[in-house]
Amino acid sequence: MDIPFSRRKLVLFLRVVWVLILFYGEIGIFYKHIRQCKWPAKDRPEAVHVAIIADPQIVDHYSYDQTGLLLKATEFFTDIYMRKSYIILQQQQQKPDTVVFLGDLMDGGREWSHKNWLSEYQRFLLLFRNRNPSTTRVYYMAGNHDIGIGNTVVESALIRFHEYVGPTNQVLHIGGHEIVLLDTLTLESDSAGVNGSSHSLVELLRQNKGHSKPRILFSHVPLWRPPGTPCGPLRQDSKPLLNRRGYQFRDQLFRNTTEYILDAIQPVAVFSGDDHDTCTVTHTVGSSGKTVTEYTIGAFGWASGVPIASYGLLTLYPEFEDENIHTHSDNLNAMSSVSVHKKITGFNSAIVAAANHITPEHIADYPGVKRVWPNPQAMQEFGLDGAGVNVCIIDSGVDYNHPELGGCWKTEGCPWQLGYDFLGDEYRGEGTPLKPSDFPMDCLGHGTHVAGIIAGRGPQVHGVAPGATFGMYRVYSCPVNGSSYTDSSILLQAAEAAYNDGCNVINVSLGLTGWSEDAFGVYLSTLVDKGVNVAAAVGNDGVNGLQVASAPAVSHNLISVGSVENWSNTGNATTISTPAGERTIGISERGRNDVEFIFPSNTPVVLFEDDDGGYTGCNPTGADYTGSVVVVNRSDCPSETQGDIVQSQGGIGMIVINNVPGFTVMGLNEGTTIPAVTVRNEDGEFIINGIEQGDSTLVANFNTSATIDSPTAGLMSNFSSYGPSPELDLVPLISAPGANMWSTVPLNQGSYRSSSGTSLSSPYIAGCVALIRQRFPKMSAQQISHILITSATPLVDLKNNFKVNPYRSGSGLVNVYNAVRSRVFIDPPYIGINQTRWSQPSNLDDQGVRTISYSLNFTNTDAEKSASVMLTHQPATSYTLYDKQGNYDATFLEAEIMRAWPPGNSSVDQSTVPQV
Repeated sequence: MDIPFSRRKLVLFLRVVWVLILFYGEIGIFYKHIRQCKWPAKDRPEAVHVAIIADPQIVDHYSYDQTGLLLKATEFFTDIYMRKSYIILQQQQQKPDTVVFLGDLMDGGREWSHKNWLSEYQRFLLLFRNRNPSTTRVYYMAGNHDIGIGNTVVESALIRFHEYVGPTNQVLHIGGHEIVLLDTLTLESDSAGVNGSSHSLVELLRQNKGHSKPRILFSHVPLWRPPGTPCGPLRQDSKPLLNRRGYQFRDQLFRNTTEYILDAIQPVAVFSGDDHDTCTVTHTVGSSGKTVTEYTIGAFGWASGVPIASYGLLTLYPEFEDENIHTHSDNLNAMSSVSVHKKITGFNSAIVAAANHITPEHIADYPGVKRVWPNPQAMQEFGLDGAGVNVCIIDSGVDYNHPELGGCWKTEGCPWQLGYDFLGDEYRGEGTPLKPSDFPMDCLGHGTHVAGIIAGRGPQVHGVAPGATFGMYRVYSCPVNGSSYTDSSILLQAAEAAYNDGCNVINVSLGLTGWSEDAFGVYLSTLVDKGVNVAAAVGNDGVNGLQVASAPAVSHNLISVGSVENWSNTGNATTISTPAGERTIGISERGRNDVEFIFPSNTPVVLFEDDDGGYTGCNPTGADYTGSVVVVNRSDCPSETQGDIVQSQGGIGMIVINNVPGFTVMGLNEGTTIPAVTVRNEDGEFIINGIEQGDSTLVANFNTSATIDSPTAGLMSNFSSYGPSPELDLVPLISAPGANMWSTVPLNQGSYRSSSGTSLSSPYIAGCVALIRQRFPKMSAQQISHILITSATPLVDLKNNFKVNPYRSGSGLVNVYNAVRSRVFIDPPYIGINQTRWSQPSNLDDQGVRTISYSLNFTNTDAEKSASVMLTHQPATSYTLYDKQGNYDATFLEAEIMRAWPPGNSSVDQSTVPQV
């Protein structure tokens, strides 16, 4: 039957109206509100933009007493609106540099069983997935719905939050400011085991009141204010912020807590959440008369009892015009944008790092400073994150469920799209069956730690190239009695599979001392000829002297990598309370027996008292240390002896005070079952002084971490193996941070750990190669390697201020910024002492002298500009295998200066490279 024309028009009109309503409801309504909140109209390029999200509090059956389809429907609609809002916030409107969640990530988080919590946490991560991991950092605070508050904090929920989400106390250096994420929930607990970390942070900030950067305080719970204090025009509820208290909730902090933290931290602004509505109030800081404005951000979720969802925008500049906070808001539906400025007088366009002990990592926190080495995070500000590059790892597997590694395996949008398990959990070498699978789950931990350095997506671990596509090729079985197994045939299968899968970069953090003709190394070398870059760890045998580099790193064409000490050490920590005070102290990696240094709160800490009055623990005494952690000084006797004696006298753990800068991993005998760690000498002095004054305890030591500056920053690591190769080729070719690297480990092993080794500097280089390949997609693998090597920054030997020998450090510390802006290509990138490979010797002249000549070719890759080349020579330390009496000693390293470029006996031409 034909429909009359007027009816067809009506049907068409109704369809159009339906589509418009659907479009408005699905997209338009989000833009209508989100676009009203903007960064300052005349923003400056050095500005850092921070989005603040409070109380997403995803709906679950704790929120509503309902089950089945009704609950699922409620979850579906609330989830979809928050997800769309967050997508528009991240990708289409504000595009923040940093996002801070102010807590209450889930509604019933503290109540759930571990299984239910993990399910809800995965749901949260899917809703609030960081879609710009290369440009946006995300940090999470805990809320009372996550862990409880005050004396009702659920310790198991607190531990779980630390393990899976991150630390509840952090200090961030962003935009020339200190952003203090303070866990005020535990601060109001009477339990020292719960509040220890928060109190330690507040006291640390109090001691550093003379800080140069303005501080901004973030707290989940709003600060105390007098009853009836108005909240300003942006509040949607007519009532002021109340001061109610109930089971596991509190509208405001206690008055004494508020005064305590304001006086100690001296913030220039405060941000809080929890109330679900917006509130702006002014506080007076102590007796100084100074005032500070607190901005309570409304809830991001629309099911939180307020008509319109909210979030905050904060703009930070390193220059500060005055001491006030300027609020840009025009009654924008409870959404405000806040800009903080600071004026620096006497600024002369330069930052001198050494004079102020500012490390490159610190400088990188200043907006606009993007040319910082060796910080690849700064490279991501150029838009380089490894996107479009396949980076593959041959190792022990990966815990792909780790949220900072994507939490997925070969699903759509997942970073892990390549890889296999080649042997299974139970392989024990020849004669045992292989049981491979499609899921290379890591049970050793090594591969997951390596993966985090390249692929970490934050907030705790920021990988070098998080935008790449990754593959994991598992070649190690689960450990038995400390041993894990593989063989050369499995390694070769993995390398072949990686090539066939299209891997552009392969990382190999494994090996044994050997020759370049090692079968695995030879095969990897052929892959370089086929366009694949291979980074390989040079080994950890530096204490054994020269020529101890590992295969396959010594094979031709591979990028062999040495280790440099990190600039700051983020690692495990423990909080110790003594009559002299309380301190959170960084501790070394666990001892060689692999027992974790974890104890219940309030475990006694005592000194081992020698018969002669010392604290070495080198000889047994009659003392009983049952149930105590025992402190000893590092001494001439081996740590194995100290561990045995402490254990035999009842000690349940051992802290060794180091007598050299930094940390040392303790060697322990096979029968020693107690954990042992080292602490720095300055922290050891605090421990000894405190214990001598009275009873002392470990306050809190579950998943506590600390970041401290390294006294050996930028120096070659002692463990990093020396070259040359057995064929006298240059090994390593380059160096990267590899000591005290904080990275991911499997969730069932604690989620995070600090470890050291060239196994960790190699993936750093693999990630850097991915950035360079993204910048120069048409270059060959050999060209990429040459650019990487020739752009490095030579290291200095502090003993004599000459350059470190290349057979120690290679070309130096990786410098990604130099690499991606390189215009001149140099071939070969280095000259080795293997004359059969690098030189063209002449025949003997009349006086029996043979002249050796080397060729260096320079190519300008810039078609627009000419490039001038000038060769200079900088002397480096030399090494020898013989002592001054001429006796051979493989471990003897003598640092003397020899002129490898004798004046008058060599010549070099300076020339201009023609345009291509």
